[in-house]
Amino acid sequence: MPSRVIVRLKSGESYSHEVNGYPGFPTRPLTWDEITAKFERLVGGRADKSLCADIQAAVRSLESIQVAELMKLVGQVRRS
Repeated sequence: MPSRVIVRLKSGESYSHEVNGYPGFPTRPLTWDEITAKFERLVGGRADKSLCADIQAAVRSLESIQVAELMKLVGQVRRS
């Protein structure tokens, strides 16, 4: 999924940047370590370490648990 952003300034200058993929895109899948780091950044203090570990364990075992179990854990994350 190529993407290009072009910024044109009032002075007439323009800056362009193009990418053909991004971390997490099918051609550049994230590793479990990257997924864990991103999760911890996004949760940002809204869940204690125990809950975070439980959510991560549930995600890693999605093939053997009910989605309802994961959703019950996610529902415990504080909002805002």
